[in-house]
Amino acid sequence: MDKLSKDAVKCAKCILLLLISTNVYAEVTTSKPLPADIYIGGFAGGGSSTYVDLAQHGTALYSPGKGGPLSVNAYGKSDANASWIAGAHIGYKWAAFTDQNNRRWNFVPAAELEAYYLGNTLTGNNLNNETDRLAQHDFRVSFPMHTGVFLANAVLNVNHATLQKFHPYVGVGVGTAIISISGANSTQTTPAEPGINHYNSDPNASAWAFAAQPKIGVSFELANKTSLFVEYRFLYLSPNHYTFGSTQYSTHVGTTDWNVTMGPLCYNMGTIGIQFDP
Repeated sequence: MDKLSKDAVKCAKCILLLLISTNVYAEVTTSKPLPADIYIGGFAGGGSSTYVDLAQHGTALYSPGKGGPLSVNAYGKSDANASWIAGAHIGYKWAAFTDQNNRRWNFVPAAELEAYYLGNTLTGNNLNNETDRLAQHDFRVSFPMHTGVFLANAVLNVNHATLQKFHPYVGVGVGTAIISISGANSTQTTPAEPGINHYNSDPNASAWAFAAQPKIGVSFELANKTSLFVEYRFLYLSPNHYTFGSTQYSTHVGTTDWNVTMGPLCYNMGTIGIQFDP
């Protein structure tokens, strides 16, 4: 073999070695987990509550000449009412792990602390008190609610090579909520008593509730370390009890304090937000 042929063989060997080395390096770098990271985000959105079981209990203090005290145990359901939320979260992403059978997929677990404000007015028509003393005894109630929700979320982000800048995710959270009701109103509709709020001496109350939330969404990379996300979330708040003030009018019989019971509060909501990886 002449010198030119030997040089050509050596050159071919070098090129082959370079290609092998490049493929090995690419395999290592593409399967290397993404680094862990802290992130923060803010969001806002809206939705609606589902129907809620409502009960109102109290006693109208009629004199013996008017039949004596009248127990009121009125039951009914709320309407589906609009709601809105605004809040923020801070989270920590762990390093990604890759599907060993299909390395185009990788998964990024994360944990979040999340807090948001939820505002809505829960209304209910035709809370009925069944009593032999009246042919019909119905109430309409309104509860303006201001709720602070505090959750710890577990989140799983899903990445695929073909999705490029889009990153779906799912999450679930548990925590607590403080529900404050300001300016509650209970109006007797049958027999009609216009202008009388049966909670007028103290229309405010508050209570704590257990909170749970699943959510699903997708984020889109706007720029380096900045992304936009949209998501659906379902919020569950445990049943609760509230005590409002007695009815005190010169033109209306006095009552005891009013106890209101609400079944589980559930909300379907959509949000949009922005997230930063500092």
